[in-house]
Amino acid sequence: MKIFFIALLAIASCKTVKHNTQVKLNETFQYRPLATFHSDTASYIKYNFIERKQVYLNKKINVLIEDLEVPVRYYTDGTSAKYVDSVPYISLKFYRADVIDRKIMKKKDPTILVIHFITPLSTSITVPLLRKINSKWTAEAQELYGKQTIKNIELVDYNFKK
Repeated sequence: MKIFFIALLAIASCKTVKHNTQVKLNETFQYRPLATFHSDTASYIKYNFIERKQVYLNKKINVLIEDLEVPVRYYTDGTSAKYVDSVPYISLKFYRADVIDRKIMKKKDPTILVIHFITPLSTSITVPLLRKINSKWTAEAQELYGKQTIKNIELVDYNFKK
């Protein structure tokens, strides 16, 4: 009986420690406005949406979009040879295509945010919209993708040497 009581006490104390760690994480990583980054979009995105991604996991994409202080210009969906009939993620782009191309040529990270969905979307829904709006992030795109629940958030890694 003593062993059971000690084991129960140990489990309860572990759960408390985990909770306290989560509180400290949330206190440490508060959202920071774009102005605090001196208009450095890459640093703003990396800090607020990659380092703090726990805030957005299991929430709708619209929650993340509402927090963004930089406009999403374009997007691409996760359609590929691997995912023929479904779209498991989208990539949000904050620069025009020509700016992204120039950044890549100069080996500078163009900061493309990839958002994975918990439930992939059917290409029968996503592809017609993508073609209709030409990859521009519009109210229609936000209407469709904004309702999706976030599974993970990451940046495209171009692996440029610094």
